[in-house]
Amino acid sequence: MIALYIGGMGTRNRNFHKDSMIRRGFAEVAEHIQELFLAGREAEAAEAVPDEYVDESCLIGPRDRIASRFAAWRDCGLTSLAVRTTDPATLNAIATVALADARIQPALSTGTRLPTTIPDLCRSDH
Repeated sequence: MIALYIGGMGTRNRNFHKDSMIRRGFAEVAEHIQELFLAGREAEAAEAVPDEYVDESCLIGPRDRIASRFAAWRDCGLTSLAVRTTDPATLNAIATVALADARIQPALSTGTRLPTTIPDLCRSDH
């Protein structure tokens, strides 16, 4: 998916995702991914996406890995976190990590309603 965004969105000279990758210090690889993708070599473009870039962009992996990296994400200034999964167990694992975080707990005590179940997380009023 990342290779599609870096290599195939926008035009060769105007691509928000590629420009973002360049600003984050991955200029050469961004150009390489785009060249591969535009040449129809999508699988090679996907393999060219560095693990380091994915780690800077996503909380990905087993629950323990996500839990160990969650604090850094929380502390970086983000105010929201998008979760992309169709797996209820994964969604529950991420919610468990977030709700167990000591800095998120004060929101619970002030009456802020946080979603606690999958149907709550899927409601449109959150």
